[in-house]
Amino acid sequence: MIVRDAALERFTRDTENFQKAESRITATTDIHGGPEPAAVAWLLKFLSADLTTLNEWQKDEAFWNVFRFCFDGGQGWSTDFGRMGALGLQYPETAAERTKVVGQIQREAQAVLLEYLKTGVGTFPKGEGAMVVLARGNPTLRYSGTGLYSAFYWMAAQLLSRYGHRVKRCEGCPTIMLTGRKDQRFHSKTCQIGTFVRKTRAKEKAERLAQVHRKKVKGKNRKTARTIKKGERAHGTKR
Repeated sequence: MIVRDAALERFTRDTENFQKAESRITATTDIHGGPEPAAVAWLLKFLSADLTTLNEWQKDEAFWNVFRFCFDGGQGWSTDFGRMGALGLQYPETAAERTKVVGQIQREAQAVLLEYLKTGVGTFPKGEGAMVVLARGNPTLRYSGTGLYSAFYWMAAQLLSRYGHRVKRCEGCPTIMLTGRKDQRFHSKTCQIGTFVRKTRAKEKAERLAQVHRKKVKGKNRKTARTIKKGERAHGTKR
């Protein structure tokens, strides 16, 4: 009876964590224009996060975010991604194993994203899993597999294929962002203002240094001219 209660308690806890992860992945729906681009924004944030600074409960939260992203991208079971996502996922039992999985997924997916931004093409690592073509009237592809790695890469690839044109690097800092407009250059107003201030100060400093240099050169030329004239007078020569 004790074992059954412990198992039920764990199942209830895991179910709650699974459900909460959806709201975290799609938290920026209103900002980015829908739950799908919100999931892309979450993906970019996850890939740039410093996992080494997380405490234990934050690590557990990060794992469930990753697990839910693997399952349906946080889109809900009734959506396209819910019907195309992974159903039979298996996940590690211990916290240490979960942290290791999340860290490796982040490193490998981050490398693919950086390559995509640099060249326009990113190739995710190969792994267990397959794409299954479904009958007419159903989503085109269904992920078939139980591994978190390949499920995460598959879901990331699907979302980036739809919204990759909105993924850019901020011109003011290393942040990789999901843009809302074609002409968006900075990830925030604060970054835009900060970049303008830095460039303005750098330009003013360059101008001051150039002015000081010109004065030094001018002064040196005058000194040279005086020395030449003095020498001419001393030798009784004229130009």
